[in-house]
Amino acid sequence: MNEYQTDFSSLFADGRMVRVMAFGDSLTSGTGSLSGWRSPFKKIMNTWGYAQWEFVGGLTTQQEDLGNFGRDWRHEGNGGYRVDQLTGIVRNRIETYQPDVLICLSGNNTTGSPDRAAAKALYDALFAEMFAADNLRVLSLSRTPINSSGVIGMDTIVEAMINGHKDACRTQQRLGRRVAHASPHDFMTARWAPQWYLSGDNTHFNAIGYAHLARGIATALVGGPRSLALTPPVQGETLASVPADVDYPGGAEVTKTAAADTVAVVHYGGSTATIPASWPVGVPWPVPVARILNAGTSLSAPLVVARHRFGVL
Repeated sequence: MNEYQTDFSSLFADGRMVRVMAFGDSLTSGTGSLSGWRSPFKKIMNTWGYAQWEFVGGLTTQQEDLGNFGRDWRHEGNGGYRVDQLTGIVRNRIETYQPDVLICLSGNNTTGSPDRAAAKALYDALFAEMFAADNLRVLSLSRTPINSSGVIGMDTIVEAMINGHKDACRTQQRLGRRVAHASPHDFMTARWAPQWYLSGDNTHFNAIGYAHLARGIATALVGGPRSLALTPPVQGETLASVPADVDYPGGAEVTKTAAADTVAVVHYGGSTATIPASWPVGVPWPVPVARILNAGTSLSAPLVVARHRFGVL
């Protein structure tokens, strides 16, 4: 996951407050009512036992459910920014807000048709500005997968940007700089689904997609939970009806209470299924669910749903 190893987990485990800058484009700032990957990332890190850190930055937009304090809202997500535009502001932001760790997600607004060498040059320039501060640690994430007519999109531009980014990270590591690379194209593939995007948008995720992205970022940063015996509780609720699709970004366990009912779902891994009338009452469906669908669901009695905490699945 953390393709070129840089030690982040010890920084988060040493007991002091770690300053984290979320830096990038609209996938970091968020879209609509969503805060991008920031809110699910915070929840996952807390579930995993990493609570001694705070976001830093000059922007406080797209707060979603990030708490009541400015430190939870701060970020440097700049919607629409290309890599070269991020290069133009990153040194100032680092000098102003003094992060210990910078999580940079970039490359989603590429224009033209850069080849691998041109992409590397873009990231070489970005890293040169980042590492004006010698003590900084950087997790640099390549552009995210796009939804191309229901499949993961990978064209020559996407491939060139990812590979050029990797090459630039290797160069920085040879210079002794503390940077790691992680690719959402790699860590999101196993659980990718076209249902994880906003309607009519092939780039920006809905809450479920951002939760998958955030889990990959957290894994690249700290490896996983501090406790290997992580068994957090689930939050139970009932649904008397499903008038519209219902999302569970952290995943959920679904149990029927009436024998004749059928429930259409999208699994947490992206596949679709219908819990049939023949499925026994009181027995949880064995596969975690991310969405309960209106179409195909017929309830005569409440459905029991137990939400997983973010980061468990």
